Amino acid sequence: MSRPSSAVIRLVSSAGTGHFYSTRRRRSRQGRLMVLRFDPKIRKHTWYTEKKER
Repeated sequence: MSRPSSAVIRLVSSAGTGHFYSTRRRRSRQGRLMVLRFDPKIRKHTWYTEKKER
C-alpha cells in the first residue's frame, strides 16, 4: 500500500500552556508549520508551532 498524501500533526501553543490543535498537512511540504491561533487558557492569540510526533 502507498503512504497517504497527508499526515495528522499537532500544533502546540508557544505560550507554554499545553494547549494544542490537531490538523492535517501535506507530506510533501518542507519545514515546520507556524499558525496564529486562539489559546483559550490565556484567552489570547498566540503562535502555534508544529511539534514532532513520536
